[in-house]
Amino acid sequence: MMPHGFSYYISQIVSVVFHPLLMPFHGMIILIMSVYLSGEANRYLMAAVLGSTARVTLLWTFIIPLAFILVLLFLGRITSISMPEQSDRHLPYFACSVCYMVWCAKLWMAHVPVEWLLTAMGGTLALLVVAAVNRHWKISAHATGVGGVLGSVLAYSVASGWYSWTLLLTVAFITIAVMWARIRLERHTPLQVSAGWLTGLLCTLLPVYIYSKTVLY
Repeated sequence: MMPHGFSYYISQIVSVVFHPLLMPFHGMIILIMSVYLSGEANRYLMAAVLGSTARVTLLWTFIIPLAFILVLLFLGRITSISMPEQSDRHLPYFACSVCYMVWCAKLWMAHVPVEWLLTAMGGTLALLVVAAVNRHWKISAHATGVGGVLGSVLAYSVASGWYSWTLLLTVAFITIAVMWARIRLERHTPLQVSAGWLTGLLCTLLPVYIYSKTVLY
């Protein structure tokens, strides 16, 4: 094990701030920022839909899953809230998958833009893939989360034709920081981190890309 130092504690902070449970909310906030920066707020029904989308996302992808994980911890079904062992992740992944499905249903009922719904469904698919792979091999959920956020930003660019280099570079920097942090903390190998990142990226980007090329045009 590498000795603790400044980089180790920075890695811990990065891992907490960009925890997988928070990544859908971070991604939604970034998408909302993209809408306003691109000047398309009217197309997305402005604050009414955007605000409710953020609240629904926070409730079903963070608050409720976190409450379930805390209950499991209290009952002794998991050893730590960070779930370092593969066996700790089975029940939380199942609960999170159910919550993500409800989240997608809520977004659909709120009539969010199709590309946003496809991104959420892609994030749910990424979680299901990670849950399945985790039964045989430890894959990084943190990297999957940041990969999903990057995929969401790229998906919005594909669907709208608008992009911001500042935003893209910021998300890319966060992605690299999170992936490095998981390796620095020795929670995952570079291969596990790369696999997680690629899973998140492809699952959120490809549905919107295919939709934009086959339906929008």
